[in-house]
Amino acid sequence: MKNQNLRYSLRLTILAATAFALVTGAQAEDFITGYGWATTAAITNSPGGSPDSLVLGTCAQNAGPAPCTAANADVSFTTSGLNFGASGFPDGGTVAQWLSSSGFALNNLVDNIPTALMGGPGTIWQFIGTAHFVQGTGFDVAHDDGATFIVNGDHLLDEPGPTSPVTNHFTYTGPTGDFAFEIDYAECCGGPAQLVTNLVGPENGIAATPEPATFILTGTGMLAFGLFRKRRS
Repeated sequence: MKNQNLRYSLRLTILAATAFALVTGAQAEDFITGYGWATTAAITNSPGGSPDSLVLGTCAQNAGPAPCTAANADVSFTTSGLNFGASGFPDGGTVAQWLSSSGFALNNLVDNIPTALMGGPGTIWQFIGTAHFVQGTGFDVAHDDGATFIVNGDHLLDEPGPTSPVTNHFTYTGPTGDFAFEIDYAECCGGPAQLVTNLVGPENGIAATPEPATFILTGTGMLAFGLFRKRRS
């Protein structure tokens, strides 16, 4: 009987460990997809760093020119956070160097403009995804030269156009839930180049999307424990 109980307990332990691995694996997944275009649409007097800049006919210059789309992006990747040039990206740095300054891993990276300068002719970037937003959460976005932060269609940050490095703080006042977001960013007119946000993945405690899975894991553990006690009795 003791051996039988031991084997049963071992199976429950393996089941719980597997469930935990699935939960933590989901937490580590990228939830941001980034796209970048080398373009003069980011220069002074243009709406660089806003959705309007992405639909300009001169945005994706390497594609024709044409509006910027995911299909004609010069750079694309997935990641779990945005932390570019946090320590002061130098004037004259390349796009490849700027990408490597990220504090988060860039996966599935495609970079077709490794020698282009950040702030030279200009670059425009779009970051999209879905995250869990809690009403009353504060966010910071450090940027130059223009940025827009949209959650569920609402413009939480609307600061397009060239600027010296600046940090904007705002509070999310919408409903709590999982919503699509978009961050548009432009860099022109020389360095430095900076884009840093505290919108990060669930493993860092901001976008806690896997909470339902955590509840499932807890419930599985409690059920297993109850079954084990019932079997022993």
